[in-house]
Amino acid sequence: GSARQLAVAGGYDWPFGWSPDGSALYVLTRINGQGAVLRMPLEGGPASQWSYPSETRPPNMITPDGRFASYLLPSDSDAQTMVIQRLADGQTRIVTRAAFYAAMSVASGAGGSPTSEGEFLYLERRGDRLELRSTPPEGPSRLLRAFPASFAGHGALGVHGSRVAYTEA
Repeated sequence: GSARQLAVAGGYDWPFGWSPDGSALYVLTRINGQGAVLRMPLEGGPASQWSYPSETRPPNMITPDGRFASYLLPSDSDAQTMVIQRLADGQTRIVTRAAFYAAMSVASGAGGSPTSEGEFLYLERRGDRLELRSTPPEGPSRLLRAFPASFAGHGALGVHGSRVAYTEA
């Protein structure tokens, strides 16, 4: 069908997910200088809004059910703090303070999303290796695959359940 505009914004809007039934779009935006996630119903009506710290860095992720979001807080080193936020009440939990992000080392699940079966995918630097990990919104993470630290920034990762596909430079 023809394209239609969902909102009028004077700045940054970045679509980054769909509701499970496809009836709403999740959009990253800024409102009064504050980072926010909007859930925009495609058939019209008011958007739901959740705030997150403005200093976060991409990739911001949302679970397929739209109940949890994840973001990275920058630090002075290449290690970053990964936080998961329950959108209903804003409660957060720190997953790791050693998350690693490089544009060429991005993990994606089915359909190219940064989640796999409702779990968040992330890379964590541990000593001389880089670990691909998966964590449910409320529970412990699990190791999917470890790579040498030199892998950082040199490969793409695809995940489906416990299967991992990757490229090597």
